[in-house]
Amino acid sequence: MPRTISLPKTPNPMMLLANRLKSLGIPKAYLRHVALPEWWNDEIALNPTGYAQALGYVSRSLGLDINILLNPDAPLAFSPIPQAKFKLKKNTTDSEVNQNAHLALRVVKTAVAAFQHDSTKALPLTAAAIRQEILAKGQQWVSLENLLRWCWDNGIPVVSVSHLLPDAKKMDGLAANIDGCSAIALCTKKHQPAWLLFHLAHEIGHIILGHVGDSGILLDEEIETKSNSDKDEQDANEFAHELVANKMKFSSSILIRGEELAQAAKKLGKEHGVDPGFIALNYAWNHKQQPWGSANGALKCLAPQANALTLIQDEMRKHLNFDLLPEESVAWLLRMTDPD
Repeated sequence: MPRTISLPKTPNPMMLLANRLKSLGIPKAYLRHVALPEWWNDEIALNPTGYAQALGYVSRSLGLDINILLNPDAPLAFSPIPQAKFKLKKNTTDSEVNQNAHLALRVVKTAVAAFQHDSTKALPLTAAAIRQEILAKGQQWVSLENLLRWCWDNGIPVVSVSHLLPDAKKMDGLAANIDGCSAIALCTKKHQPAWLLFHLAHEIGHIILGHVGDSGILLDEEIETKSNSDKDEQDANEFAHELVANKMKFSSSILIRGEELAQAAKKLGKEHGVDPGFIALNYAWNHKQQPWGSANGALKCLAPQANALTLIQDEMRKHLNFDLLPEESVAWLLRMTDPD
């Protein structure tokens, strides 16, 4: 009886690609659900033309050199970002945040490519001027929503980068100048608007104060207000504090619980023209015990259905002209900024 001999199966090249990307900290799930389009099927890569198509998607999504991707023996690496200032915590190195910095910057560049704006419009030179401009339009206080609108109206795109590499160091935000267009990426996944309000104001501060420069990038691993000794960071914090709260600080020596804190913040907000959510957070910053549980409880009482990331993406959708981008770039941008 003749023997049946099974020929060895040719491995799908997508398996080899996934292993190569894993060395860069890019897990297979990220490759499949973020870097590649939703309709992608690995069987397509069994055809050399299909595999080349996959490499093209990965190159454009992740910012990797297509020639290196085409060479299976070449080591993969993210190139250092030129003209970048990394504002990092004491024990963090540039290389540790380089992967996610690359991805956030690609999101910013994609958004800028779809943004039509008047690049000759001069920006206000002070936090007080921006604050006055917003309040003069009948706003009770500077909020995340009206500060986002101010940014877009003044030629500064703002994106929320929600899907960074899970195992690489992340950042709170970055400010960049792309071909003469200032832009901001917020990279935290906090959903309460009050948290991102200060982050956004801080990044605006970097832009207005000239910390970014022409064609530069400034990345903040963590935006903190107390212990940072970096002069640029201190100045950006002071700028944000003036923009959001007119330099007012809110403190109490007693411990105030969530619902009570929310009521107090509402009252003070109306009296002083300051976002109540910021007041709740500022109270926690200034209290010796730093009661973040109380502050976050107050935020939930103040805005129980809030989703800052949805707010940021909705504002982005209003202002970008997606017709200026390839269809695949639009899909990738929406995946990277998806609030869910």
